[in-house]
Amino acid sequence: MSPEEQALSRQMKQIGPAFNALRQAVTASNAADAGAQAAAMSRAFGEAAAFWKPRPHPDAIQWTEDAKRETAALAAAAGAGDWAAVKASVTKTQSFCQDCHGKYRERLDDGTYRFKLPVR
Repeated sequence: MSPEEQALSRQMKQIGPAFNALRQAVTASNAADAGAQAAAMSRAFGEAAAFWKPRPHPDAIQWTEDAKRETAALAAAAGAGDWAAVKASVTKTQSFCQDCHGKYRERLDDGTYRFKLPVR
């Protein structure tokens, strides 16, 4: 992997566990933890966006920016105790992740992942 891909991988390895912890916090109705995990994800999505900005993949740029905004909104909703908004934001965030991973993530034979260029 290139240094840029390694940086993206590090960001994704922060986002994945934070998303799992977020879902657990939502299940337990733990607003403080849900807000903290969402805020951490928002920061990590902001850093991951730096990987995409110099590349000609506007969809990936949009997904990371949308995920950053959605997780920031999720943190605010958790702080306000608005569980309906929190749950809706979890679903939206997951869809951004699935869309981007489906197009730009490739599983290698050793079980690791790397960035893949879409077929044109």
